[in-house]
This record gives sequence, C-alpha cells and structure tokens, in this order.
Amino acid sequence: MSSFRDIPLRLATRDRRQDQGWATLGGRPQRQPADSTGLSRRPTFPLRLSPGGPTGSLSVLVSPPSNRRGFDVSAAYRVRVSKDYLTFASAHFITFQGHRCEALHGHNYRVAATVEGALDAECQFVIDFGVLKAVLRRLVEDIDHKVLLPTKNPKVQLREEQGRMLVDYLGTSAYVFPVKDCALLPIANTTAEELAAHFAAEVREQLRRDGYAGLTALEIEVEESFGQSATYRAPLP
Repeated sequence: MSSFRDIPLRLATRDRRQDQGWATLGGRPQRQPADSTGLSRRPTFPLRLSPGGPTGSLSVLVSPPSNRRGFDVSAAYRVRVSKDYLTFASAHFITFQGHRCEALHGHNYRVAATVEGALDAECQFVIDFGVLKAVLRRLVEDIDHKVLLPTKNPKVQLREEQGRMLVDYLGTSAYVFPVKDCALLPIANTTAEELAAHFAAEVREQLRRDGYAGLTALEIEVEESFGQSATYRAPLP
C-alpha cells in the first residue's frame, strides 16, 4: 500500500553542488539549488511539497517497486557525469613506432565518467552524482598544470636529481623539468586511451573502497580537444 513520508528538504539531497533551480514552498516560489532539493531530475514517482519549517519538507509517495510505472529496481541503469570543472591543462609527448617521438605540447583535457548498475533499493539511484564528481575532481586536480610522464615506457627513462626530473629518450637527454611540475603516471604512453584507462583504474578502486557493490560497468572518456577523445570501458567489480 502506498504511503506518504515527510523528508526535510535539506536532507533530501543527492548532490549539493553547482546549478541553480526553482522549488515551490508553501505556494511561493523560492530560489533553491536544484541539486540540493533533488528537483534537478524528473521524478519517477509522485512528489508534493508542503511547509515544514524554514526549508519546508518533501513528501514522497512511496509505493512498492513493482507499482512504480512498472519499473524494476533490478534493471540496469546508466548515469553520466561531465562537468566544466572536470578538466586539466597539461603537457605531454607521445612516442611512436620506431624512433619517433613527438615534440612537447599541451592540451586542455576534459574527463567524463559513466557508471552502470541496478538501482539502490533504498535511494532509487545507481550512485550519488556527488561521489563520482568528487573522485574525478581529485584526479584532475592532481595532474592539472603538470607535465605528464609515463613510467612504463621502455623508450623513456626518468631520473630525479636535485629537485629536477631528467627525461631521456632512447638514452639521449630530451627534457629537464622541475620535479614539482611533473606527474608520473603508471602507464606506457600518455595517449588519451592510456589516460582513460588510468582514470578508470583509480575510480574503480575508490568505488571498491567505498563499498559500491551493485555497479556493473564503468566507462571513462578523456577528451584532448573538441571532437577528439578516447573512451575506456571496464566491467565492475
């Protein structure tokens, strides 16, 4: 049988960041963060707002999953996070076949994540958007405005001396950078494909540590420039 529960709006949150939206409390429109009221996504079950203190309350009509328009909480869903601040500006170079190595240059990279899985039985979402954004934000901030250097490339040798990172290519000195300006990555080449796989491994490990067991797939996209990106997809767990 369906029933109503009152939930304070300040607690009915999936994400407290970004974007602004409108909510109506006590018949009067109020400016509210769309994410913090949960109204930024179209609800899949009836909602009504009622006064309940300074923030009001959200009354949710709770029905058994089988009665919610036929939706099955065991079905697979997909959520995606792509934000303007999930970017990093970094320098890199790529080694090619034979003895070719491109010149040092940079990109304004963008990262996006897609996660698939069943709905959480209590919260009715695959994963909190805020969780994905927090993990990705930490990863991009770690390498923003850094020189990306691969530690698993047999053609590239890295040596640290007196606060400097010496980069040799096929035994010949190629670059010298301040150590603090370098990001050493456990990959074979700093291609968009390898960066996507690296991000995926980091995100996957964080989700495992946080106990997200109902997820089935993870997809990471790394865009070097507009219309030029690589995607890595892996099953979970």
